[in-house]
Amino acid sequence: MVERATQQPDKPRIFADEETRWGYEVAEKVSELVNRLPPEGPRLNIQRITFEGFKREDRIRGLSAVFTAGTSWGTGEKGVLAVPQRTIDVLNELKLPFRFPPSSK
Repeated sequence: MVERATQQPDKPRIFADEETRWGYEVAEKVSELVNRLPPEGPRLNIQRITFEGFKREDRIRGLSAVFTAGTSWGTGEKGVLAVPQRTIDVLNELKLPFRFPPSSK
């Protein structure tokens, strides 16, 4: 019989690499934060953001926060995502760096 491994509270978590640990840490914080924020309303106030130009660790943390926070769309532009205001609020609350790219028009 195969026994399933379970996380034991008295033992530290083991991660495959640093990126996985960064993503997990951000996901934990985002989960707590989104429970306190009001839900997305009918007006999402979509804005384009990017993490390009920041340190690798900041990009990974930022992308983890965006995908954990909820709604996001690809824009067809490399490194640029479209996100609602609620996700931007999450990034600001966690002090994760991002920028608004110039318009592609």
